[in-house]
Amino acid sequence: MAIVSEKALPRLHALQGKTQIIALGEESLDLAEMCRYLYSEHGIHRMNLLGGPNLNGMMLDARLMDEVFMTLAPKIQGGGSTVSMIEGTGFEADQMIPAKLLSLSTNENEVYLRYELCWDKNQ
Repeated sequence: MAIVSEKALPRLHALQGKTQIIALGEESLDLAEMCRYLYSEHGIHRMNLLGGPNLNGMMLDARLMDEVFMTLAPKIQGGGSTVSMIEGTGFEADQMIPAKLLSLSTNENEVYLRYELCWDKNQ
C-alpha cells in the first residue's frame, strides 16, 4: 500500500496494478487523515514511524507522535549541515515538548531510549 497526496499520484505510475494507492490531501499528504484511514479501514491504531527527520517533524507538528525511540551510538558527526532526528519548523523554548523516560537498555556501546511525549505538560 502507498499513501500519498494527489500531487504525488503521477509519479507512482510504475506501482499501478501492483499495490493499492491511496491519495489523501491535495498538495501534501494529510497525516491526520492517513492515521484515521489506517485505523478505520485496517484497524491500525499504532505504528512505528521510520520515515526520517522530515516526516518526524511533520508528525510532531500534527501532534501525531506519542513516543520517541532514540539510539545513542558511538559515532560523532558535526558541522552546520548535520541533519537532526527532527527537521521542520521546530518549537520555541517555551513550547518544547517534555518527554518521560519509559525504558533504557544497552547493547555493547549503544544506548536505546524510549520516551513518552508529554503533550499535556502536567504529566
